[in-house]
Formats: sequence, structure tokens, C-alpha cells
Amino acid sequence: MLKSVLLALIAVSSVSPCLASQGSPTLQEKLARVVVTYAVSEGSFPTALAKVAQDFGVPMGIEWIRLPSDPQEVKLAWRKTTVRQILQSIVRARPGYEVKVGDGIVHVLYPNAESDEKSFLNIRVRNFQSVDQYVAFSKQKLHDSVRKTIFPPVPHAGGSLPSVREIVVSGGEHKATFTVQNGTVRDVLDKMALATDGKIWIITFDQKAGLTSTGFRRTIASLWNASATLPDQDQPSWDIIFNRGTVRGIGLPP
Repeated sequence: MLKSVLLALIAVSSVSPCLASQGSPTLQEKLARVVVTYAVSEGSFPTALAKVAQDFGVPMGIEWIRLPSDPQEVKLAWRKTTVRQILQSIVRARPGYEVKVGDGIVHVLYPNAESDEKSFLNIRVRNFQSVDQYVAFSKQKLHDSVRKTIFPPVPHAGGSLPSVREIVVSGGEHKATFTVQNGTVRDVLDKMALATDGKIWIITFDQKAGLTSTGFRRTIASLWNASATLPDQDQPSWDIIFNRGTVRGIGLPP
């Protein structure tokens, strides 16, 4: 009898942390998950990261600078590794980039991203609130706020909030309630992304496009429209992945 009890205790103690924890695994547990075999074959650096993030349920914010010399494909394979090591090996291909675990979300950062005065993500946000509001509405609200710094207001400049139909068509029918006080644009994007099923946001700065007239890095229009050049009055742009499985196979033109 005593032998049976001891064997049972040994079996319980050998369960991996992810399986032993109650409820959903924590972010740290997801990153520590052991992977026997895994491979990615994607059209760009951010979509390779996004595939890993979605396959293993890891919320992620990606900040990267597209270079004219960037390879058009990312093809890698692993055996007996962890999710964290998979992400780190993808990021390692870009010198100086890092993987940083934040509050419920993983950030992939280009060198000195968090202190980069040319990045709109570091603009301070005094108070941003979303109360049971569509994420697509919050996204536009944030864009309009940031644009006032990047491109000072002029009469009749720019967009209006998207209609409910546009939200449903785009897959952005997710609502969120959150407040960010004395944070950054990055902090707001984290909250928005975590309210969606996709749980990923991506900022693609374009090295070739240079800086805006006010000294900020220019972004591409979208991963789905990467060749489009945005005028300063429409800067910045970013992608929030509303739904799972919507980033696969996207390549970026040089």
C-alpha cells in the first residue's frame, strides 16, 4: 500500500508545469513549453514570429524596421526545444533585436526601441479609455491622437471612425474595456491586442521611407498592403491581428 502511494506521488510531481497548473497556462508556462519538433516557412520576419505566437497561444507585440536587404522568406526547423528558444532563434537573425516578456504579452524589439525618440510608440499617453468599445474604434481613436503629434492638425485632415459594417467585415467585432494612464502608445496597443482572439500587434517601420517632417519613423500601410506609401497626414499605421490564423503566407515586397 505504501509503495502504491509513493508511486502516485512521484507521478504527480513529474507532471510539467503547464499541465500541473490550474486553469489556463501562464505566459511563462507557454514560453517554457517543450516542443519535440516544429518548423516555420513564412514570407517575412514578423509573420514567422506571428505564426509561432498563434500556434502556441503567446500574445505578442512586434516592433521591427524593414530594410531593403531583408530576406524574402524565413525557413527554420527545431527539435527538442522550447517556445522561448524558438522565438529567440528567429529574433537572433536580426542583430540587436530582443525578446522581452512584459505584462501578459511578449515584445519583440529592435535595438533601443523603448528609448527611440523617433518611434511614435514612445509617445506618452496621459489618459486613454475604452469602455465596452469595439477595438477597431479604439484603434482609430488612438491613431487620431498620435497623428496630432506626428502631423499637427489641419482643417479637414483625415479620417472618421469606421462604421459598424466595416468592423464586422474586418473581423474586428471584439470589444474591450481598459484604461491606460501615464503610459505609452505601446501600452495601449498591448491592451487592444489582448482583447482580441489574435492577440498580436505589429509595427513595421520602413527604413527606406525615412522620417516624417516632424522626425518620426515612417511605417508601411499594412502587412497586407506593404508596398503602399503613406503620406505624413496618414501616419502612423499598424496591424492588430483580430483573429487567429490571419497572418500566414504574407510576404513583404522589397
